[in-house]
Amino acid sequence: MQDTDSYKSYCLYRHSIFFLKSVRSVTESVAELPSTYLKSMQLVLAIIQPAKLDSVKEALVKLGIQGMTVTGAKGFGRQKGRPLAFLGLLDMEGKPFTVDFLPKVRIEIVVNDDVVDAVVDTIVAAAKTGTVGDGKLFVIPVTRTVRIRTGEENEVALTIEEPATLSDSRKKK
Repeated sequence: MQDTDSYKSYCLYRHSIFFLKSVRSVTESVAELPSTYLKSMQLVLAIIQPAKLDSVKEALVKLGIQGMTVTGAKGFGRQKGRPLAFLGLLDMEGKPFTVDFLPKVRIEIVVNDDVVDAVVDTIVAAAKTGTVGDGKLFVIPVTRTVRIRTGEENEVALTIEEPATLSDSRKKK
């Protein structure tokens, strides 16, 4: 029994050493990777006037941006908004409950660090009217991106596939 326990302890020790060597090897390998594999990504989140969406989209496409997410939004800031009936609810006095929101558009784009400044400058230039209510833009760090269908990660997950690949995947369905 004692020999079996010693053997198990020895095996556990050997596996631990192997694991530590593997971790050290992976860590050293990552440190040796070219910086292109270790690019950080940023989420550019812009809240703009709906009338400016087309010009912003066109400018971003010219810049080479391959995709974005756009959703409708409502909000207010210095403009203070305008009263809108809110779900037909009544306040304590029986008057329609109102919330002062203005329609906006929310654009979300994840890009590599090397193009984030160009994307921000492009959005600002295309969305700017010079009046109160032009919107806001935020840049937020992104630690990981995964294309759900393929499992591709980070920079590879941000690129658009070749058209032949897309049509082939649709034929399989």
